[in-house]
Amino acid sequence: MIKLAIIDKTLNAQVTTNKEDTNNLEIVYTKNDLSEFLTKTDLLKPKVLIIDLLYLEEYPEPAEKLQEIIKISNVSFCIVVYSFAKRDLINSLETKNSKAVKKPVTLKSLKVHMLSLILEEISKDRLKRDDNNNVTEAKPEKTLSDSTFKTTIKYIVSRLGTLESYGEFAENQDKDVCDLVASESRKAKNIMNKVLEKINP
Repeated sequence: MIKLAIIDKTLNAQVTTNKEDTNNLEIVYTKNDLSEFLTKTDLLKPKVLIIDLLYLEEYPEPAEKLQEIIKISNVSFCIVVYSFAKRDLINSLETKNSKAVKKPVTLKSLKVHMLSLILEEISKDRLKRDDNNNVTEAKPEKTLSDSTFKTTIKYIVSRLGTLESYGEFAENQDKDVCDLVASESRKAKNIMNKVLEKINP
């Protein structure tokens, strides 16, 4: 699961009312207090931070403050949500490890910006479980190549299953693209499942 910290009143309210939107997420911080958050990052260890631009605009240079927050908290990615902002400021907030998204937004819609990280975590968890299963359930008659092959197929099916649900995160102009990704992933997943059936008749 992705460890997520949220410093935004609207999204924090959604966390308590729409529990289903927190799938694949472990919410580790939901207070609207940036100073407190920065004192707890070593304990919380968030992977992603969502923060309202209002908390950055309290400082002379919001973009510099954002990078300072990312460095202190050691998050992999930060999403800055805003209602109104000058184009120059928005551009300054867009970096390789941060993105600015205009409100209104939902936690579900913001997941699309975290998809690569979610897939990465799912893949790590899947491979870890498969490695454990290979150790505890290994059978002498199975060769290493057989085990590796099945593990690889299961890993592919897992990632395709995640991509299949990609469309549910889409809104407005992204909908067609996400529906296409979901459709093609579903076809590929079905093919891989047929391969698994042949391996384990």
